[in-house]
This record gives sequence, C-alpha cells and structure tokens, in this order.
Amino acid sequence: MTITKNINYFVLSIFILFSCKEVPNCREFDNAIDFDSLLKCELYSYNDFYFITADYGCPYDPASGNPYGNVSIYLIPKKLSQELIEKNYESYEDKIHNFNIEKLKKEFHIYIYIIPKKYLVKTPEGYYQKKAYIKQAFTFDNTDKVWKNIDCIFIENDFEERIREENWRKNLLVDKINFLKKQFDDINIIDYKNQLENWQGTYSFDFGGFQMGEEYEGTVTFKIEDMATKVSFNGNEELLNIVEITKDTLQLEDAAGEIFKIYKDEQGYFNVSGHRIYMLSPPNESYLLTKEDWNLNNP
Repeated sequence: MTITKNINYFVLSIFILFSCKEVPNCREFDNAIDFDSLLKCELYSYNDFYFITADYGCPYDPASGNPYGNVSIYLIPKKLSQELIEKNYESYEDKIHNFNIEKLKKEFHIYIYIIPKKYLVKTPEGYYQKKAYIKQAFTFDNTDKVWKNIDCIFIENDFEERIREENWRKNLLVDKINFLKKQFDDINIIDYKNQLENWQGTYSFDFGGFQMGEEYEGTVTFKIEDMATKVSFNGNEELLNIVEITKDTLQLEDAAGEIFKIYKDEQGYFNVSGHRIYMLSPPNESYLLTKEDWNLNNP
C-alpha cells in the first residue's frame, strides 16, 4: 500500500512539473520609477468618463524620453467638471493639453500601463509586444507623492488572452469611473426634475384647412405632467416619452417613434413642430402654442 502511494505521488509530481509552464516575475519595474516625463508624451482623447493617450499611446523611444517600453496612460477626473456635465469633451481635451504635469496630478487619478522593453520586438512599423509578455500598472499616489506599482499581469498574444488583459486593465479603473458616473447621474436627475417642473402645463393649438373640397378643423393638446406626458388629437389621447429636455426645448416621442418638438422662439413664445404636426395642414411646419392661463401678449 505504501509503495503504491509513493508511486502515485511521484506520477502526480511529474505531471504537475511538465503541465505547468514557467511564468516569469511580472514586476519588471519597482516603485522608484518616475513617470512624470511621460504624462505629456501624447495628446489625450475622451472615452466614457476618462481620457486616454491617443492612437498607440507612448511607444518605446529612448530618444524621445521613453526608455521604459510601450505605455498607455489613463486620466480619470477626481471630480466632475462643467465640461463633463455639459458633455463638452473637446473643450476639456483642450484644457488637458495645456495642463502642466503638476496640474494633471492635482486634477486626475493617473494610471499608467506599460509593456517593458524586454518584451518588445522591433518591426519596420515600430516596437510591438512579443508572443508572451507582461504588463504592469502604476498609479500616482498624491499622499506619498510617488508612483506606485499596483498590479501586473502575464499574458500571451492571442484573442482570449487579450480579452483577459482588457478586463484586468479596466477592473483597476472601474471604481473611480463609477464614482464619477454616479455623480453625473445624480446631477442629471436633479436637472431633469427642475426642467420638467418648468415645462409642466397644458399646451394647445387649433388647426384647419380644406381637403377634397371639404373644410376640416381640430385641436391638438399636450399635457406635460409630473408622472405622464400626453398628446391629444381631437380628444384621442396618447402617451408620450420625453427624449430631451432643456430650458428652451422639449422633445417628445410617440409609440411609433415620431418626434414632437416644443420650443421657445426668440420672442419667448411656445411653438411645436414635427412630422405629424406638418401633416395636419401642409405646408404649416409649426404652430404657435397657447399655454393654459398664459397671455400670448405677455410671455
């Protein structure tokens, strides 16, 4: 019995020895590296609440100040800016391009991903990762004022491994990004409620014309309420969805996907347009609305 056990353990050890491939130490760089000079190596572009170095990031190029490897840099704002709230991303990109290194550290959580130079191979197009390579992740610690190595991964250059690397990379960012998204959603909810309150009321207009030699007329009414928005064509009521709401414009959608646009003109009067509105009495593309208890002569 003892001999059989020893043989089994020996066979198992041999199996493990030959079935497990050697995985190198994935920490090529330590915390002593100073990546400050890389932060201005490339322009940044916006992508879903973070900014990333454009194109191929910062390729390995000792002559241009990158002796480390192929680098990509992510900037996650520490707080919502007015540009993010207003979705003015190009303006924010322009501001980032003019920030110095200290300003970038102050305004953003910074994450650097690097494939060390020993895992790169030179090609006519530049340096690319080998079949098997490592990637390290660093972030700048504003408390200790140092770059810290937070994680690393060993991967092979095939489709499944690239998906695994992408998930690993995004998981290191997700908490900071989700925090921003929640702030953004909270602001949008408050803004939506405030805007809806300003739009609440009943709006209507009369239409008419001649068709096939006969006169026709009718009334269209929009009811903008807290819980539901409706349109009524001569008493036939339909529910509408609000698809966009601002201080001066309200876009509503019916079940068929047709859009109604209620808006204020330069004089402050309410108007409505849309395909169904136009079809009531062509060529009228829009109609002046009357809001209940609202004096058109005193908007």
